[in-house]
Amino acid sequence: MNTIHTAEELPLLNKTIVVTRGKNQAKEFSEFLERFGARVLLYPAVEIVEPQSWNECDSAFYAIANYSGIIFTSANAVEYFFRRAEDQRVMEQVGRCRMFVVGEITKREIEMRGMKPEELPVTFSAEQLANDIVKISTAGERFLFPKGNLAKSDIEAILTSHGRPVDAVTVYCTQEPRYDESRKAMMKTIEEKTDMMTFFSPSSVAHVIRRASQQCIKKVDVAVIGETTAVTARHAGMNVVLVAPHSTAEAFAEAIRQYYST
Repeated sequence: MNTIHTAEELPLLNKTIVVTRGKNQAKEFSEFLERFGARVLLYPAVEIVEPQSWNECDSAFYAIANYSGIIFTSANAVEYFFRRAEDQRVMEQVGRCRMFVVGEITKREIEMRGMKPEELPVTFSAEQLANDIVKISTAGERFLFPKGNLAKSDIEAILTSHGRPVDAVTVYCTQEPRYDESRKAMMKTIEEKTDMMTFFSPSSVAHVIRRASQQCIKKVDVAVIGETTAVTARHAGMNVVLVAPHSTAEAFAEAIRQYYST
């Protein structure tokens, strides 16, 4: 017996939504979209790899007592930084540090490791976090900033200009996955059938616009997390219809549901 679902039951029925995260990172978000009836296409736009050298990071570990806090602006930075800390057997020392984070996902990654980030207003930009840290710190305090190779320099510029030195260390690198025949075929499917593309970082936007046709870029609805990603997408000529109010997978999916339900 066939079940007929109404638009109220499955508001994303007949909608094809592209998720540009890797398979593991995309799982929770994709499940929320599918629960609302969407057809999900996975097209990982970025590949995360270790840095060529850990020397800077390792040096920071052995000077960890000199830092007033550690700043994280992405879940990837948390994952790779703590993975290295475990390898170097310095988790106990690192765990004594104050942690500052951007966004709810990054905060959750810290909490999953048994640590509690500093209580600040919920922040979704590096600039806002840097200004918050300036308010609760004093000149001369030094901060450690584990980051990706493409991270913007707002944290460093703002804190340094206010007399708070920052040691930025690269703990992961972002690159485009190899554009093989299977990815070419997936891009063709995306161009033919997509209603919406979702982005989580400026680099994912940059990699997609290298491969997608101009017609696809201009016609497909685009939803993003973060104003920085939104600005990058708009500059690329994308039709940004939604900037998620919160950075969790559930909140992002709910925002998309509401967009197509109005």
